[in-house]
Amino acid sequence: LAQCHLALGNSSRGRDLIEWCAAQAGPTFLLPEQTDVETGAHTSVTPLVWSHSTFLETVHAYTRTAPMAARLEVQLAMEGPTP
Repeated sequence: LAQCHLALGNSSRGRDLIEWCAAQAGPTFLLPEQTDVETGAHTSVTPLVWSHSTFLETVHAYTRTAPMAARLEVQLAMEGPTP
């Protein structure tokens, strides 16, 4: 869904969906294939490679289509806190 929004030029909604997806990761940062709508619990095998590869592909698409300021925010977030 985020990829579709990005393709249509709606980078803001695409980023919202990327952030939602990242928030679904468990404490080890693994992404589930499915989550329970009501509880948010992981309801599938984790990890699945396609979940992670699709997430990375989507973030990459975002960095190609989003305004420069938004791309810098993503880059800083992925680098983590500065020691």
